Parts: sequence; C-alpha cells; structure tokens
Amino acid sequence: MCKLRVNRVKDRESYTIIDNTIFRDKNVPSKAKALLCFILSLPPDWDFSREGLVACIKEGKTAVNTSLKELEENGYLKMTKTR
Repeated sequence: MCKLRVNRVKDRESYTIIDNTIFRDKNVPSKAKALLCFILSLPPDWDFSREGLVACIKEGKTAVNTSLKELEENGYLKMTKTR
C-alpha cells in the first residue's frame, strides 16, 4: 500500500505539495498521475464525483474512468459509493 501525504500551505491555497512517489511509479500512466494531481489540488470541501471530474477537465468520461481505475489498482486512490 502506498501512502500519499498532501501538505497544504495554510496561507496559500494555490499550492499543493505532493510526495514524489506517484511520479516515480512506472506502473501508473501519465494521465492517471495528472488526474491525481488535479484531484489533490481541489479544495477539501469539493464534492467528488466522476461526473464532476469530467466537467472540470478536458478528458472524456472513459479516460477519467480508466485513470481512476489505474490509481485505485495501484493504491493511490480508494473509491466508495455513497447514497
């Protein structure tokens, strides 16, 4: 299991510091790495959903779903369904 730590600079919300582990992982494609960086840049109170991600980025639904699956398979993301 990979542990990913995010440090947010309190007085500067426009910065996100990301552990280099994800960037050095050869099992994760670049698109998935970019999506993870985008997700981590979102505010903590953002309502996460696949549809919301698709609406915010240029990639289509299939590409977002594939990237999310790759991140989950490699231990960088855990998805749960809520009702």
